Amino acid sequence: MSVNERIAYLRKELNLSMAKFGDRIGITRGSVNSIEKGVNNPSEQTLMLICQAFGVNPMWLKNGIGDTFLEFPKTELDRIAQDYDLDETDKLILEIYLESGAEERKYIKHFLQTFAKKIEQKKDET
Repeated sequence: MSVNERIAYLRKELNLSMAKFGDRIGITRGSVNSIEKGVNNPSEQTLMLICQAFGVNPMWLKNGIGDTFLEFPKTELDRIAQDYDLDETDKLILEIYLESGAEERKYIKHFLQTFAKKIEQKKDET
């Protein structure tokens, strides 16, 4: 399988349209199409972006060696944590917020807004 075929395989495994796949790595739908069809070969930068954006093993992408994914997120929250380099505490905070009811989220937002205002007031005092 060529690198172009592996990219097509990967996109289908991720269940992404060419447009969505391209958006995640900063290229157009047409560019993705050209790469998958073998009209154009991906640049080193494109290969690197694919690996970073989707957790792909560079050895697999370039040479077909090893597993496809280095570490594939199990949940959407895991993907977000990976994309934004969140630690376990960050992830727990988001999880608790997302699992809260609408009323609880309203109080959390109010607390955070009040907290932010107090910080700004302290900055203005100095």
